[in-house]
Amino acid sequence: LDHMSLYQLTIEPGTGFHSRARRGDILTADDSLAADMYAETNRLMRAAGLPAYEISNHARPGSECRHNMIYWQAEDWIGIGPGAHGRISNGTNRTGTATRRSPAGWLDAVDADGHGVETLIEDGPGDAVAERLMMGLRLSDGIDIPALESAYGERSKLIDMAAYDQLVAAGLLTADPDRLCVTEDGRLLLNRVIGALLAGQD
Repeated sequence: LDHMSLYQLTIEPGTGFHSRARRGDILTADDSLAADMYAETNRLMRAAGLPAYEISNHARPGSECRHNMIYWQAEDWIGIGPGAHGRISNGTNRTGTATRRSPAGWLDAVDADGHGVETLIEDGPGDAVAERLMMGLRLSDGIDIPALESAYGERSKLIDMAAYDQLVAAGLLTADPDRLCVTEDGRLLLNRVIGALLAGQD
């Protein structure tokens, strides 16, 4: 076994799991237990030779999922076919695409328009940086800061440096000047870490 994806079950409203959880038919973990289970999962995976390379994915070195790394590193991909999504960079902007979900509708659109794209979302540089942080900080290796600065400008204009210093002092981010990485404790608070880094940024 070279790779494992291990996600905490998210119980969504309107699902059978949600109804069963509300009735008490299935047990759900509170935040404290979920954090303990996450830490134990990471410990067991490391001991088995499959360290976490992404917040929910573990692999032997060299067996990381190349397909998903494209998403986590905010690289470009083209979505073709019914229901496909794509992300394309254009300088410091990014365009998101979504095609029609229905195969028949997608074919009709291709015949009529030459493509099946139904939705285009244009993101400016601020949204593109936010996407890079949201996706890249999921990775154990984090984000290459010189590459981020080369694409979008000086780090002090991209992230809140006061928040960065506080997060490093709190042990939630590493102090590496060339990589922006959350610590194991930081992974448990990833949404807060990202929110703090982006607070007040254009």
